[in-house]
Amino acid sequence: MGRTKNQIQKPATVHQLNSGKWAVFVTLVASRELEGKMRSGRQKFERQTEALANDLCAEINARLCGKQLARQLSEREVEVAKKFFWEVLEPRHLDWMDHLADIIQYAEKTGYRPPDEAVPTVAEAARIFYNEHMRNLEKETQLNYRNMLSYILPKFGHLKAWEMTDQLLLQLAHGTEPLKFMRSSVRPHHSAAEAEAHVWDTLVESKSKRPWTAHMRIRFLQVARIFKNWMHESQDPVTQAKRNWCPRSTIKDPPAPKPQKFTARAITENSDHTADPECLGRPALTIPQAQALIDVAWVAQDGRHAPFYVHGLWCGSRAKEITRTDVQAFSSHDGLLVVSEVAAKTDQGRESEIYPNTITMVEALRSAGLYTARGLRPSPLQRTVIHLLAGFTSNNKRALGRAELERKRLESRGITLPKYLPRCFRWSRPDSLAA
Repeated sequence: MGRTKNQIQKPATVHQLNSGKWAVFVTLVASRELEGKMRSGRQKFERQTEALANDLCAEINARLCGKQLARQLSEREVEVAKKFFWEVLEPRHLDWMDHLADIIQYAEKTGYRPPDEAVPTVAEAARIFYNEHMRNLEKETQLNYRNMLSYILPKFGHLKAWEMTDQLLLQLAHGTEPLKFMRSSVRPHHSAAEAEAHVWDTLVESKSKRPWTAHMRIRFLQVARIFKNWMHESQDPVTQAKRNWCPRSTIKDPPAPKPQKFTARAITENSDHTADPECLGRPALTIPQAQALIDVAWVAQDGRHAPFYVHGLWCGSRAKEITRTDVQAFSSHDGLLVVSEVAAKTDQGRESEIYPNTITMVEALRSAGLYTARGLRPSPLQRTVIHLLAGFTSNNKRALGRAELERKRLESRGITLPKYLPRCFRWSRPDSLAA
């Protein structure tokens, strides 16, 4: 009986020949392209081993049925799929055992990761993150990262990188229980090797108030998201392979809190009576405070560091920008201060207009030979001494001793510094002079 249009396509089958070889037999209802040739009728494809014949049979049947053949799984992937099946899916999906490729895809989509000894713990990943990423940041940003990670390490440092989920981080950020803090004992005189050894080396009780404020939660979640995305996207410096130690973070910043409403009583004493809420919440130096700083800077330490305070108070430059600025950047003739890309915080150069009173002070310093690169780069100790002499307070015992010696030296020259501020005031650095 010949073929009819209602004949059903039979699947390919595997049989062993008398010669010992294995063959795949398939009866084609319509002409099809198999093995690169147009074939019809009953076809036979010989293979040397049963495994090769089975592979070819599966491929032919997939093409006959119009299905995409799943990729072959390695032994490790098969073990992972079985483990995932028995522990997670078996109670609800009894028929998934025959679909290991689907299990692998589902596991990857849901973030399930197989046990892999090559993936480091969170503590090990944090040290790699410190060496590869944090060292290139500014000191303030690096310190902020280090402090935020100090809350993560005691809680999750023993976990594998992929085990620290976004949900755990959110629970930590919004929790109310006291926390441990992994303090660092890095000092400025430490070498690179010593600094690495002293990062996160002391476990202490955290003094932070719980629950955290909205600003604290935002900073913590921002650093946690950056850290997790680095573990996901960074590349090994030797092999250039993507690490993919954990899934990409989906944490979003909480909404910023509403600005606080200040009353007339919240205005800082002796400050300008401004209506700007930002100025009321974080007041800058008052006029007497700024006058005290500039007066002391002109006489203390022979006036060597007066240029630093002229730039900070009248040019609106940050402390780090001032220390990177060259004396040639200040042009009295053009009335401009040129901040280079190297000096600027945002890596973008800019030109700032300077006022006549600033030009007068800078020219006076130049005529006295005090407008130098050294004058723009005082050390933290030298700046603290000037602040103490201006009436501010500090707990630095070394700076207190230096300030007392400088006060006596000035008194021997007949210079008595007035006490502009009551001693109960604790010095709070404005943004323009923040270190």
